[in-house]
Amino acid sequence: MTPCTFKMRPLTFPLSLAPHRMRSFYVAHRELAKLMRRRDFEVRIKLQNGEVVMFDNHRVLHGRTAFSPGINPRHLQGYVTRDSLFSNLRVLSRKFQEVMPRALSFRF
Repeated sequence: MTPCTFKMRPLTFPLSLAPHRMRSFYVAHRELAKLMRRRDFEVRIKLQNGEVVMFDNHRVLHGRTAFSPGINPRHLQGYVTRDSLFSNLRVLSRKFQEVMPRALSFRF
């Protein structure tokens, strides 16, 4: 698997491609952008107060719709490593096993 970073906005960085590859790169970039705009490839999730969504930036291509900070504030706390997440989940699942066995039953 090869990682890929894709931005929908115009490219503003210099590409380190040979000149004869530039045209094919931009054709491919436009085609990928078209695919990304297709509704049939979208999954939309509206979070309620107190909910959180987490995903692996290296495995999920993701984005978000526009929002109004004054009406719907966005709270981006930061990034978590996979190791620290699983470590915390293991500790919490042991600590709260008696209280919430179903909610914290994770498979590692």
